[in-house]
Formats: sequence, structure tokens, C-alpha cells
Amino acid sequence: VEDYVSSGSFSRVFCVSAPTKAKRRWGKDDEGTTIFAAKVMRKEDSYIQYTSSGPREGDLLQRLETQQREANLEPLTMRCFDSFATKDDAGKEYWCLILEWLDASLFDAVKANRSRGLHLSMVRILLRQLLEQLKVLQELGCTHTDIKHKNCCLVNTEYYLATSADGPTMIFT
Repeated sequence: VEDYVSSGSFSRVFCVSAPTKAKRRWGKDDEGTTIFAAKVMRKEDSYIQYTSSGPREGDLLQRLETQQREANLEPLTMRCFDSFATKDDAGKEYWCLILEWLDASLFDAVKANRSRGLHLSMVRILLRQLLEQLKVLQELGCTHTDIKHKNCCLVNTEYYLATSADGPTMIFT
């Protein structure tokens, strides 16, 4: 475990690394250490009217990617590499998803852009991708109940970086 990243209603996310030769979606392949996101949650949980199932979430992410690849589409879903039961030091049981590490959420992107929003051309691309994902979810009989800017992530923001005297800055307008 490299670092704690964030928490949500049902889980905590940690940055983890493993020695591998990983094939990245964009850019060159990484040799040596690959960074992943480890999402740790209770195996089954509920909050008000919502429920969470770690095994079901891992299976769904893998099915989404498979369905997109079989349709010759670029997977737009966060990739789930592994899904397994684990215990903490006190013996309490949890479920862990090993996920693709993504660069930034839309929240992070807008914040890095000094809250000036995003260019309309970028919004169109992101919205098209979101609607494509919702269509795939519908075909699988699933509903996403937490669509928001903090849950929509970019694979690579390197293209949007500009260097100035103050250091690298994201540019989205």
C-alpha cells in the first residue's frame, strides 16, 4: 500500500503498487512498478435504499469491459484486474477490488482549471462516452445510482498539461 486516496459511502480507496510489465491504454507501456487503485469495502453493505456488493461490483466491471471488447469498442469502464476477500489485522472481513489507476476525476479537472469549467468540445466527447457507458449498463440490466463529477474519471490528463514558471498546470479551456 502506497497511500490512502479517498473514502465514499461504501468503501475506501488506496494507491497500491506491484512489480509488473503493464500494458497501458495510452502512452508507452510501464516496466517495473505499476500503480493500481485498491477499493476496500464490506462484502455486502447497505445505506438508506442503496446496497453494495463487492463481488457483484467486481464481476460487473469485468463484464462491462468484456462486452465492450466483444463489440470491438474501446472499453470506457474502469478496469477491474482482480476481486477477492481479505481481512484486516483485527480479523474483520472485507472485499477488495484491484482497479486501474486513473489520472483525475472531472471534479479534479475542473478544479485544476481554476473552476472555469471545460471547453464545449471536451464536454461533448465526455458526454458521448458517458452515454455509451449507460447504454452498455442498460443492456446488462444495471442502473448506476451515483453518477457525478467525482465518479467520472479521465485515463490520462498528460495531453492537457502545460508547463509554466509555477510548474505543470492543466489546461481545459
